[in-house]
Amino acid sequence: RYFIPVFRKIQRQIDDEIRKQNRLISQLTMWNEFAPTNSKRRASTTKFTSTIGHKRSKEN
Repeated sequence: RYFIPVFRKIQRQIDDEIRKQNRLISQLTMWNEFAPTNSKRRASTTKFTSTIGHKRSKEN
């Protein structure tokens, strides 16, 4: 009786976190597309985020 509302609250917090992270990732990938392609050092640091974006686009 007491457990369920607490669980819903936690679930909502998790959803908010995921939403925030997704927003950050999409901003980073957008920035990646506009960034100059010749800067290889910058590309290597953002490789991690682009792979996440790739995985997400595969799932959809």
